[in-house]
Amino acid sequence: MRMLAGIRPPWPGDNFLLETVWVLCTYGAPYLACGLIISLLMVVWGSRRQRHASRMAVLVAAVLVLWIALFTGTDSGYRAWQGIPNSPEEAYSDTAPHGVLLGGWLPSAVVLGFAHHLLRRAAQIKLPVPEGWRTEDTPYPPPWAEQLPWKGRLQLRFPPGFFKKEDAFFWSYPILYQLEGDVLSADEDLQRALRDYDAGLYGGGEPAEKITLTISSVKPDKRQKLPGFSQWQVKFEGFDPFQTKAPLVTYLEVYRWYRPKQKQTAILILRSARPPKDDDPVWKELRQFRTIIK
Repeated sequence: MRMLAGIRPPWPGDNFLLETVWVLCTYGAPYLACGLIISLLMVVWGSRRQRHASRMAVLVAAVLVLWIALFTGTDSGYRAWQGIPNSPEEAYSDTAPHGVLLGGWLPSAVVLGFAHHLLRRAAQIKLPVPEGWRTEDTPYPPPWAEQLPWKGRLQLRFPPGFFKKEDAFFWSYPILYQLEGDVLSADEDLQRALRDYDAGLYGGGEPAEKITLTISSVKPDKRQKLPGFSQWQVKFEGFDPFQTKAPLVTYLEVYRWYRPKQKQTAILILRSARPPKDDDPVWKELRQFRTIIK
């Protein structure tokens, strides 16, 4: 390796940063490679943890591992460079290890933080966006229902006619929950999640006690063979706080399944003011979102 790399960096003049990188990659490569492999494996493992605090703790530990590897690789790299025959003067301007010791956490955090971000995004289900539909992605619980105990993300897709009473797509939309852990499997939890969510939208204009939910489970032989898969049909007698300011009945198809690798519960809700029918054009459109169930 030393014979191929030569005894000087392959550029003229002084460049402290480039020289440090060159020394690290040329003479400290084993330390760099080892640190990268261990820290990236830690990030992969940590990105699958259920709790945010656990993921962040593992990420910090991985940054520390890579930081130590950068310092060790740089320090040993300069020592190896100095030990070759006819080593140049640049080999003895070895203040770089001290710089890496002080600031090596920054590139470590940037590289591993970006890797963690990509892994988390890859683990998320993305609800499709039909042309002309509006999107809304938000943390769960949303601001109007902060009392709900589950944590995760929420995705909504609104058709152009959602707020128009005379439109076929009035109050028709899909919503996707991605929650931490194996949760929301009981009828009581589903009822609480739906009731508190809508009651928060009412902004105090209509009490939650006036909401009536009729929940029925789909027969087991119609359920998909996914971990923790459940399916419900819901008649939701509530209120329209946006357009009519009047009582409103909507119908929901709820699909719930567990994703063991991601340690997440996914819940897809298809909702409309129109009763569900196989030949209804609105429900045909809404049911296309079921392609994410896998």
